[in-house]
Amino acid sequence: MHTDLPQDMILAWERGEWQVLAARMDTAALQQGDTPTKALVVFNPEGAPASAVAVFRARFPVRADVGPQPVTVRDSAGRAVPSRIVNETLTGDAAHPGKRIWEFDLLFRADDVPARGWRAYAATYGRAPDAPEWEEPAASSPTLRALETDCHPGDVPGTGSVGTGAAPPQG
Repeated sequence: MHTDLPQDMILAWERGEWQVLAARMDTAALQQGDTPTKALVVFNPEGAPASAVAVFRARFPVRADVGPQPVTVRDSAGRAVPSRIVNETLTGDAAHPGKRIWEFDLLFRADDVPARGWRAYAATYGRAPDAPEWEEPAASSPTLRALETDCHPGDVPGTGSVGTGAAPPQG
């Protein structure tokens, strides 16, 4: 078990309370200057490190006059990683005049996610010129789930492991 983590965070991992853990992660370093940035935390419940496609399922309002935009994902070193938006829909939003609901799955390459651990990535709107091309993974390739949190200081590192066998996040 990872002894540097607060005990309540180890318990949150064991109970599968992934959003609680993500909300307390130190993701401040992922902020991309003045660009609005979200942290995407990839969880690996397996007993070995994993490199796989991560899936972030998004649903949120966008201005009707702007609509969907490309997204760039970066690792903790600031390197753009391959990413792709799939299963995209755009529908009206009666609750928010002038907006539409954008739903999509953001797929991105998550490398070296620690065993029974996590790694955080930065997501911003726009297509970066240094963004690598997406390569379709094999149909049998594993996927990992990503959850969103803000870029903020926290008491849990942005990459880490607890060494327990908790189940993966459900969505």
